[in-house]
Amino acid sequence: MIYYRKIPWDNLPAIQEKTIAYLTTKRPDILNRAVDASYWTMHDREILKWVPEINAGAAKYGLVCDYTAAFVMHRNGDGPLHIDNFKFDTRINFPILNCVGTRTQFYTGTTEDGVRHYSPMGSTAGTTVKIPKTASTVLLDEVEVDCVTVLRVNTAHSIWMPPNAPKPRITLTLGFDKDPTFLLDADLSSLNTV
Repeated sequence: MIYYRKIPWDNLPAIQEKTIAYLTTKRPDILNRAVDASYWTMHDREILKWVPEINAGAAKYGLVCDYTAAFVMHRNGDGPLHIDNFKFDTRINFPILNCVGTRTQFYTGTTEDGVRHYSPMGSTAGTTVKIPKTASTVLLDEVEVDCVTVLRVNTAHSIWMPPNAPKPRITLTLGFDKDPTFLLDADLSSLNTV
């Protein structure tokens, strides 16, 4: 099984800068973590107006963004082993801040092994099932999300940060009008990106 794939996306530096500006200006509660939570669903239309490069890049893949969330980590406990309860098998993650050297790790584990956990906004899209690590839990694969990356979020995964990593680590995780799983093995060689 393919768990991830790094893909080309136009204007990643602009997406990173504008996302940080959006979080600083419109959502300081996320940036400053008003509650002890790492996963924050957002109002899609508002951030997509601030960062139109998201849907401009998505159009090259025949996608339209319809779900946005920020994942803000300050410690390894913020990204425990879990399975996302999402409408599709994959989402596309964008490294926004301090992602170099960190890893998204994929493990064995099923939803039957875990306990349901809800995002601070109570959205079912932000629901995860936390999976306990046991002696039988096996690391299957891992990736550094240092560029735009398709991630299989319906598989048990966690996020690891080195002990002295700069903080916070922020990624933007996006859902679309259709499942981007096809990007895990699509031929992208003819795609022109900036």
